[in-house]
Amino acid sequence: MTADQKKQSTAQLKNLKSLTVVHWIDLELGRVSTPDSAGAHDLTFANDEKLLTTAFKNKVRCVIILEKMKPLLEKFDVTSTAIFMTTQMSWALSEVLALFDTHPKRVASIHPTAIVSNKAVIGKDVHIGAYTVVEDFCKIEDNVVIENHVHIAAYSEIGSRSVIHPFTTIGKPGFGFHTNKNFEHTRIPQIGKVVIESDCEIGAHCSIDRAAILETRIKRGTKFDNFCHVAHNCEIGENSIITAGFIVAGSTKIGKNFMAAGGVHVNTHVNITDNVICSGRTGVASDITESGTYGGYPAIPIKESLRVMSTLVLLPKIRKQLAAISKHIGLKVED
Repeated sequence: MTADQKKQSTAQLKNLKSLTVVHWIDLELGRVSTPDSAGAHDLTFANDEKLLTTAFKNKVRCVIILEKMKPLLEKFDVTSTAIFMTTQMSWALSEVLALFDTHPKRVASIHPTAIVSNKAVIGKDVHIGAYTVVEDFCKIEDNVVIENHVHIAAYSEIGSRSVIHPFTTIGKPGFGFHTNKNFEHTRIPQIGKVVIESDCEIGAHCSIDRAAILETRIKRGTKFDNFCHVAHNCEIGENSIITAGFIVAGSTKIGKNFMAAGGVHVNTHVNITDNVICSGRTGVASDITESGTYGGYPAIPIKESLRVMSTLVLLPKIRKQLAAISKHIGLKVED
């Protein structure tokens, strides 16, 4: 945590919806820190017994715990410690860290080095960072933040309150070519657009390609990590959350509440239903028609995937055993 975090107090924490008071002391808080590096006037989070023990060992005077950990407090002397609990640590983090955040807030402005077409429509209270390009006929709605070095290609639409992080490209041509018998490649014009709906966040170094004919659409509330690629004609459902290394090929439709761990790849012309989770490095080769958690390549339900993975390490032993059995019964095995 940075040394110049804003000072807050336990009284301000009482107003947060994510927190419930367990033991109250009126304190001024210096900063947020981890249990192993926190000082007496710091605030820290503990989501297991080990971290809670470390916090009390370091005499931290304000601790936020998970609700289920409340019985553990009987092991400690809490008389000089302010204790709050939460049902979800991520919820508490989202509210508490916002109080201490000293990073500069993006204000409505267009940086002098940005190139914004006079044919683009820019809404109210929009921030456009340094060296960003917004081309003709783009539509940027209210309260959008577009960071530095972003390229927004012609006809792209960015919904209100969305955030585009640095070095991301929105609306470049989709990857489409005609290849003749001589392996000469002729580009198929990509005449569609990209639509990013409201309250989306697109991480750094992402690329979202415009459609060949109609549109590539990212629905409202969806969040992308860094280094993600969405090909032409795709649709990503609302409130999806997608981590780094995600790649989806063209004309694929993904339902709402989709969650992708790192390095997930999705094939072209695939349909994925609502409420699907893909574990890390899942390869989706065909439609997923039932909600649930999937893993492996090709993607299968996660329990089956884990069985397959656990079996792989046994293959050398199984191969050796099969060779011994084959030799015993006189069966010749070809290499």
